Order: sequence, then C-alpha cells, then structure tokens
Amino acid sequence: MTDEPNDGEIKKVMAVVRPDKLGDVKQALAETGAPSLT
Repeated sequence: MTDEPNDGEIKKVMAVVRPDKLGDVKQALAETGAPSLT
C-alpha cells in the first residue's frame, strides 16, 4: 500500500476471503479508507 493520491482512479479488486478472516479484511479496508465491501 502507498499513501500516494490516485487522482480519483477506481480499481476493482476481487478476492475470496475465508469466513474466519472476514472481520480482519473489513477492518483493514476501513483503515485504508475503502468505502464499501460487497
């Protein structure tokens, strides 16, 4: 991860997450400023 601005660029990330790790993934995304998880 970098702290460099992305000029509004949107990137789609797809991942398979184990159910026991979902909370950790959500927390990490929130800390990076990711607006949502679907």
